[in-house]
Amino acid sequence: MSDSMRSYSFGQFTDNASELRRLEAQADLGWREIDCRILARTSPKPGQRVLDLGCGPGFIARRLSDMVGKNGEVVGVDLNESLLTIAHNRNASSQVRFANASVYDLTSYRGEFDFVYARLLFQHLEDPEKALNQIWQTLAPGGVLIVVDIDDGVFTVLPEPPGFVEFTQEAAAHQQRQGGDVNAQ
Repeated sequence: MSDSMRSYSFGQFTDNASELRRLEAQADLGWREIDCRILARTSPKPGQRVLDLGCGPGFIARRLSDMVGKNGEVVGVDLNESLLTIAHNRNASSQVRFANASVYDLTSYRGEFDFVYARLLFQHLEDPEKALNQIWQTLAPGGVLIVVDIDDGVFTVLPEPPGFVEFTQEAAAHQQRQGGDVNAQ
């Protein structure tokens, strides 16, 4: 794990299997409720090359691969070797290739991708501007970049459960101490 992205570190949980199930449920729900709406406006086309940044266990990369078909390619990159092993094992028969790479150093991917997808990544970055500069350079001419992330500043639950504000404030403070920002901008 790089010092530049340490607000999330799979493999450090008491129960990593439960965390993997949580990630899969998050990907399933997010795909149905958020990603599909965003991708309905602009999505990767058959035959395109797609970069999935912070791909984790590859749940979204596999779905993106379905969109680009047999003639397309999806490259999922992540820093976490454990998640990349899971991604590779779960997607061995797909068109997805996985690589260990930092969003702060994507020089080996200059101008290669028609579509770049960064999902729930920026909230974990210490230097989002530096990452964005690297990401822009991965795009081929006319390429599309989609960033999907959270902003807890607009997160509301009604009726508000007891302790909710304190919980969200402590979670945000913890993530900030680790180098992330739940109000990713």
